[in-house]
Amino acid sequence: MTFSPDNFQFAFRQGENIIEVQDLTEKSMYELEWEHVSSLAFLTDGRSLAAGNWHGHVKVWDLQTKDAQEWKFKSHGRILAIACSSDGKLLAKASSSGNIYIWQRGAESCLLKLKTEWGVGQLSFSPDTRSLITEHGRLIPEYWPSMVEIEDSTEVITHENERGSSQIDNDENEGHSTEDDDDDENGVNRAQVIIEVDETVDVSFSIEGYGIGFEDAWLTREGEKLIWLPPGYRPSSALVMGSVVIIRTTSDQLLMFGFKD
Repeated sequence: MTFSPDNFQFAFRQGENIIEVQDLTEKSMYELEWEHVSSLAFLTDGRSLAAGNWHGHVKVWDLQTKDAQEWKFKSHGRILAIACSSDGKLLAKASSSGNIYIWQRGAESCLLKLKTEWGVGQLSFSPDTRSLITEHGRLIPEYWPSMVEIEDSTEVITHENERGSSQIDNDENEGHSTEDDDDDENGVNRAQVIIEVDETVDVSFSIEGYGIGFEDAWLTREGEKLIWLPPGYRPSSALVMGSVVIIRTTSDQLLMFGFKD
């Protein structure tokens, strides 16, 4: 289950292929369909919902029009968590393979990849959009794309869309039907983009703050061992909020650890 930033909407899975969205303001409910949904997240505008599935793909719906953009990743691993930056320009996904991919909405390639040895269930961008917050700590990449790079990428995609729109207008003026043609002049379906990840650069990163690590057997600080957890106290899920680590154990106990820096 996931809540919108204003807490007036929430969404959850109904089985594997149905997403139910509840709007508390409008007192309404509607369903979205997609196969094998594994994770959900509202975007920061509260008007869009992102979903990841077992096949590693991501889909984002405009909740007003119900139009959707889908990114198909040529990579292995079920999506465990997805996140959107505060400015709405970047998306990130954590897969069961341990890789975290970051890409730009509207682009057709990943900006960078973080290669980890974990399954990340908690994923969000930091307020400054230059690091990722997880249950293993704050991940700070050694390299982060500059705003110039992001804006340049946006400009290229915008120009391509404009050329595609001009071509459609010309086809309509010449009497050609475009109803069955979902591709632009470059052969790219804008509603369904395939993203190559093989050439994405692995970026080294440092870890700050508290978290879980070393096969979930330790509480950690800065990625180093801090407190050993006996088997009965190890997490089935965990949440990290600053210097507080919350663990739900395999025996359904709820443990909270608070640290003073």
